[in-house]
Amino acid sequence: MIKSTLIYAGSYVLMRSVSFLTLPYVARVLGPVEFGRLDLLVTATQAVGLLAGFGIMEAVLRYASTDERSAPGAPLDARAAKANGLGLTLLCGLLFLGALLAVAPWLARVLPGAQEADLLRLAMLAGVASAWIALPNVILRMQDRAAAYASFMVVYALLQAGGNVIAVYLGYGIFGIMAVSAGSACLMACVAVVQQIRDSGIALEPRAVRPLLLFGLPILGSGVAAFMMNGMERWVLAAHLDPLDYGHYAAAVKLFVLCVIAFQPFGLWWGAQRYRLLAGPDGERRLVYYATLGILLQFLLCTTVSLLNPLLLDVLFGAAFAVPAWWTSALLLVLLMRSVADLTSMGLFLGERSHEQMIIQYAAAAVTVTGLFTLIPRFGFPGLILALTAGAALRLVLSYRLSQRRRPLPYPVSAVAVLFAVYLAASYGFATRLTGVGPVALVGAAAAVLALMTALAYVTGRSVLVPRGARPDTMREPAGDRVRRQD
Repeated sequence: MIKSTLIYAGSYVLMRSVSFLTLPYVARVLGPVEFGRLDLLVTATQAVGLLAGFGIMEAVLRYASTDERSAPGAPLDARAAKANGLGLTLLCGLLFLGALLAVAPWLARVLPGAQEADLLRLAMLAGVASAWIALPNVILRMQDRAAAYASFMVVYALLQAGGNVIAVYLGYGIFGIMAVSAGSACLMACVAVVQQIRDSGIALEPRAVRPLLLFGLPILGSGVAAFMMNGMERWVLAAHLDPLDYGHYAAAVKLFVLCVIAFQPFGLWWGAQRYRLLAGPDGERRLVYYATLGILLQFLLCTTVSLLNPLLLDVLFGAAFAVPAWWTSALLLVLLMRSVADLTSMGLFLGERSHEQMIIQYAAAAVTVTGLFTLIPRFGFPGLILALTAGAALRLVLSYRLSQRRRPLPYPVSAVAVLFAVYLAASYGFATRLTGVGPVALVGAAAAVLALMTALAYVTGRSVLVPRGARPDTMREPAGDRVRRQD
């Protein structure tokens, strides 16, 4: 685990550092208004990539990770799952892309942000190509081929980041950036697909496709709901803010993304290995141990960025992109709730169907969307935060409760509650008391808060979070957080 995580971490630091270090240059050249337009197009690309996968990647992970057979008479071993998953992903992606290209002119008229049909077409192409890249790469992670995965993603990042800088420097602006995004995604998709065909082949066998769709389509519904809670709000906000204010918001969101990037090495490892952890020796305790470490890591990352966000915005984007300090802190609170829900809901993924995930996502999305359309027109950015927080909180509660009902696991609830309390208190205190403080004092105060957070987490969840000897096999279940097993 340590070797793979280090490789993932190293590749991600390199890959995202290249991308993130070019971002300030792009933002300063484009300015807040054009940067806001670019942010909306990138959001469209991400949405298309999420939907174009049709949940097939999670279904392949479900069957290929454990090498199970779906049902008598319908074999679905690891190789069949990967081969049919690839064929299904390519077919669904092509059909989806054709439909999107046909409606691009209409979308350009109805979407906010003064978008052009050609720019939307480039975003759609890049999104579908990213879905074709995702399945072969998640199989590499599942096979623990960290070096192959890292090499692929670093080359991909260099193509995109280098192309973006050249396009902006030559004066091609947003069109150049989106052309680079689509071109590099298509090129790397070809490489990924050829690599996967050599490994497992490609197939479309009805008996194997059926279980993949039965498991994957409800997750597609979850993906739609996820976009409603994390992506669609940008389009709604853009319709009610002037372009300059939206550009400022887009810069604040990049600090949110900074935490996502920093957490990604663990997330990549966790997403591909969680089934094997649970199926291995002392699986439940090992799963809880690593999930809890992931929760603590995310809290430390988000707290650091929250407390230092005025300094980070000024250094990265300049005075033209300044926003109130609490904007970023509030967005990071939403990220924390989502991360805790993801890391404590393993029970939802242990059946043959995934309908409970879809129900939870739709319930949370309904709350979020209702809030977006009722609160943003009235309150602006504070309305956005209220809507996102309500949806994330509902998803966290439902995911944890239903997951525990299906498979009770001894997560340290008290330690997580303490982490939330420290984050809220520190973020509020920094936003109201330390505005205008020098960078040295700000960094020192943030370091003290992180030390306090780690110490309190250890005290309240020591037997799970940091067991003696730091070994999962020595853990004992905390009495205060023990969950009664149900038959």
